[in-house]
Amino acid sequence: MIINWYSKLHIVVRWNNCLFVPLRVRSGVRQGGMLSPSLFNVYADTLISNIVSSRSGCHVNQYCMACVMYADDLLLLSASVTGLQELINICVSSSKDLCLTFNENKSYCIVVGPRTYDKLAEVCVDGNALKWTNSTVLDILV
Repeated sequence: MIINWYSKLHIVVRWNNCLFVPLRVRSGVRQGGMLSPSLFNVYADTLISNIVSSRSGCHVNQYCMACVMYADDLLLLSASVTGLQELINICVSSSKDLCLTFNENKSYCIVVGPRTYDKLAEVCVDGNALKWTNSTVLDILV
C-alpha cells in the first residue's frame, strides 16, 4: 500500500498564475504526511544504529555522542580526523544501503580547540574532499 501510494506522487509548481507541467517525485517523503516522520525515522534509526554499533567517535560516560541529528541535519563528533573519516565512511556505506546520498557541497568539517589553525588531513565523502572551517555552523549557513 505504501509503495503504491508513494509511486504515484506528483507535484505541480505554481508561480503567480502559471502552472507548470506535473513532475513525478522519485524520492523523499510527503511533506506534511502523517506517515512521513515515521518513514524518515526508519532511515534515520538505521543510520544512527550503524554509527553507535561501530563504537567510533566521541563517547561520554560510555554513551555514544558520535552523532547528533535534527530533522535531516547530521552532526558527527570525533576527537580525531581518522575517527571522523570512519564515521563518514559508516554514513556513506549506510546511505548507499538505504539509497540515500550525502551532499558534500553542503557538508563541512569544523575543528575546535588548539589545532584550529593547523593544516589537517583531508576528510572525504566518496572521494570528494570536504571543506575545513573554524567557524560555527551558523556562520556557514549565513
